[in-house]
Amino acid sequence: MDKLTLVDQQKVRKMSDERLRAKLIEAGYEKDDMDLTEREELLALYADYLVQTQTRVSVSEPPAPAMDDNLPHSGGVSGDAGLDREAFEFEKMKWADEMRKWEAEERRRDEEREDRKAEERRKEAEMEERRAEQRERDRKWEAEME
Repeated sequence: MDKLTLVDQQKVRKMSDERLRAKLIEAGYEKDDMDLTEREELLALYADYLVQTQTRVSVSEPPAPAMDDNLPHSGGVSGDAGLDREAFEFEKMKWADEMRKWEAEERRRDEEREDRKAEERRKEAEMEERRAEQRERDRKWEAEME
């Protein structure tokens, strides 16, 4: 985790265990192994994965050309800058799509959590009703016995 930027560390720490497992499985780890892995190890594995992929990307990408103030600037976008802009827009769309998916998943989990709570409340009310019925039967039985 120490090799990640503070922003990346915060993002990784905010991830749920389920999301960490999904990301690691997507990265090639075995599902069965990930199901048995504790949160701290999941965090460490995912941080290592991010560091490795970031290193591979930075090594494989050629350095960005430096701006030369001596060159005349056209009002439009140059070829390389245009490609950079397209790549940026593509990444931006991918990120927005990931965020929509993440938010939808979060809403689904919230709905499931609310459904479970409602089911618990229903079962508790049912149990309380049964207890009340049992107390009433006990009172009637005791009254008959007297």
